[in-house]
Amino acid sequence: MNRSQRQLLFLSVVILVALFLVRREYAEFVRKSGGNTPAEAPAIPAERAAAQEEHPASMGVAREIETSLNAEDQAILVHAKQISASTLDSKLPATAVGDWIDHAAGSSATVKWEITNCGPENAEGDGAVPRCALSTVQFPDNTQFQALILLGHKESQPGSPVQYSDPTLLWASYQRGNSALTPAALSALEKIARKARTASASSSSMK
Repeated sequence: MNRSQRQLLFLSVVILVALFLVRREYAEFVRKSGGNTPAEAPAIPAERAAAQEEHPASMGVAREIETSLNAEDQAILVHAKQISASTLDSKLPATAVGDWIDHAAGSSATVKWEITNCGPENAEGDGAVPRCALSTVQFPDNTQFQALILLGHKESQPGSPVQYSDPTLLWASYQRGNSALTPAALSALEKIARKARTASASSSSMK
């Protein structure tokens, strides 16, 4: 078995474990909640919202505007970005994960957030559907970093609110060009970003 095959096998195991955690986390939350009123997504502090409106790239990071999100997903996204990074990775500080990812990615990266069902096997249907936030960081050298965060679940009935649970990092990985996906810790983003910037600088100097 060569190195690429070993990487693919390892990644397959990681994905299977992540899918198992998705099912277990939201099933456990449904059992414990017993129909309790869901927590509301925290509002953006007024001063921060005003600063973002006036300077949308104030941290120097290009952000893709999620204009296609409906009002509910926008609220879920606000909740996701304000999760403490330290709850997802013990090596990270107790700061909003959205801000930390922007800072770690650096000024040359593009950061995009999406709200997902945590995987294609969790398509809308009867019963509770998990809700996740997917953060994608794209670097100029064609390196891509992604992290999937489990936020809670939502009943399939129209108008049902999101039931938030303790956030869980299901997986994070990165890929350089056409190379194999490599599992990584969320805190590894800083190192990955430094390598991507170095590669971009080297490529520019050779032109």
